[in-house]
Amino acid sequence: MSGLKTGRMEVVYDPTPKRLADLESDATKLDAWLERNGSFIRRHLGEEALKAAREARRRVDECIDAYDPDAGFDCYGDAWRLFRELYPQAQDAKERERRQQQRIHQKAAAQLLSECRQILEDPNNQRLLQRWAPKELHELCSSLRAMDSGAPHQRQQKAKAWQERFDQVLLASRRAATQNAKAVQEHLPRLMAVSAKLSGLNVGLLADAESFHAQQSQLQEQAEDALENEELQALVDAVDALDELAAAYEQKVGAAAFERKKDTLEKALRTCGYSVTLRTELDGTVVFQASSFPFKSVSVEMSPETNEMKLDVNDERGKHCVEDVKGLQAELCRQGVVMTITDWGKGSPQGVYQHTSQNLSVGGAI
Repeated sequence: MSGLKTGRMEVVYDPTPKRLADLESDATKLDAWLERNGSFIRRHLGEEALKAAREARRRVDECIDAYDPDAGFDCYGDAWRLFRELYPQAQDAKERERRQQQRIHQKAAAQLLSECRQILEDPNNQRLLQRWAPKELHELCSSLRAMDSGAPHQRQQKAKAWQERFDQVLLASRRAATQNAKAVQEHLPRLMAVSAKLSGLNVGLLADAESFHAQQSQLQEQAEDALENEELQALVDAVDALDELAAAYEQKVGAAAFERKKDTLEKALRTCGYSVTLRTELDGTVVFQASSFPFKSVSVEMSPETNEMKLDVNDERGKHCVEDVKGLQAELCRQGVVMTITDWGKGSPQGVYQHTSQNLSVGGAI
């Protein structure tokens, strides 16, 4: 059947296994968080809170088992959001417990001073204040050392005043940490998007694929560390660098894919019995002219700017056009290229000429 046809070619590449592997690797960070903070959550928020955290982690495994990385990364983000909600809640619960204990023992100056030292030396409080209120932390340490002198009632008064000041500084630090955590969380979708884009690049077409994977792995690790430690600027820098890497390699992969498609198409035409000549236009379009004895000819135009291509098939006998195109499709497929005909067109009045537009893709997303 001769006549006008259109078609489309797409890359044969499934990034799902790579993304699932990335998801499984990322999920270990959730396990580490539960191992580190699970008992703390149970102690201050109860068994149900810890059960909810473990359930959020389990949903990630369900998506991995279901071979669904998109839903899996959504569940991964949901789990981190829940974890970051539970931890400050547990800290607040712990602080309420501490204050209740403080009221019970507030008559004893020695006990009050001991409590002051305990809350100041608490590792979680130390990390929080060192990051968000280092100057105030130094002042609190100095004033606490000065409270050992004076009468018991004076030490009680000093201890109460110190605790009020400590509560103010701690609250301000937590607010700053919460705002920072929210800002960090807002960058998570962008990180997921650029990671998916990088996983979808068919860098196997490039000679420097190992260099790409090394850069991607390093930047991804930096981003994950920044995310885990809630370091906003480090996260922004890492995601920006991943974006730049994706942009650079999109161009490289696109150019390599075009060369691969061009070479593969020429080889396929020759394998199908055509003699082939080709030329490159000023805009980069490659034009193939192929002919086969006795009456068949094929003209193909490919542009480096798009997967779209134009295909003119001329079979003067008008009997084998479809078979010829399908034979070319099969040969391309054997060489890792998919050519999909989306419109087989209609024959001319003489029934001898066909034209088709189609997409040509090779080896993966570009």
